[in-house]
Formats: sequence, C-alpha cells, structure tokens
Amino acid sequence: MAGENLVDIIGKMAKKSFPAAAFPDIVWGEVKAVDPIQIQVKNEPAMLLTQEFIRISPFCEEQRLIIPEWKTETGNEGGEGPHDHEIPEHEFILWRGLEEGDIVIMLRVSNSNLFYVMQREGPLLDTAD
Repeated sequence: MAGENLVDIIGKMAKKSFPAAAFPDIVWGEVKAVDPIQIQVKNEPAMLLTQEFIRISPFCEEQRLIIPEWKTETGNEGGEGPHDHEIPEHEFILWRGLEEGDIVIMLRVSNSNLFYVMQREGPLLDTAD
C-alpha cells in the first residue's frame, strides 16, 4: 500500500465490502399491458416483466379524492337575510393509474428479479382534456 493515499485505500475497501451487485439499479420500462400488468424493460428486449416480478408504487395507481357534500347557513349580511349554501359531493382524480404505452421508472431490487415501479414519466395527471 506504499504510495497510496487514505482516500484510495478506503475506496478499495468499500468496493470489496459492497460489490456493485449489492445496489439496486434504476431501470426504465414501457407498459405493454395493464391487466395483468406487463412492462418491457428498455434496452433489454428479452425482459418482459409480468405481475409476479413487479411491485407498484401508489403514485402509479389511480388515486381519487372525495369531498363530501357541504351545507352552511349564513346570517343576515348585506340585508339579504339568512340563507343556505349547499355544495354537492365532488370527486377528483389526484393522479391516474398506469396506461399502455406509459414509460415508467423502476428500481431493480439487488440480486433479484423484483422491480419496484416508482413513477411514470410525465405529469401525475393529464390536464390536456
């Protein structure tokens, strides 16, 4: 180890302690089917992932928010006298689920064939409609 500095020595020790295969990979894929889910790993034509090898983040599942019906009474403001306000129940899609053709970003779990779909590229909700 003569002539090596401390940083080089620590770097070599770290590489021996944590081989590259011990870390997860970030992988991109394209959704080929939704039910059941199938994802084609980018740059790996032979890797078509099926449901048993995929775990999906809540950010890739449709999430809805329901705001319940709301009623209120207001007093005599502005000379109009008492009156009611009523807002019906509303349902909003916070973000949509995966669709065929979506490009997704996944973590490959180290030393396994398990993939965690973190998110899809693009916005969580399509606002073009």
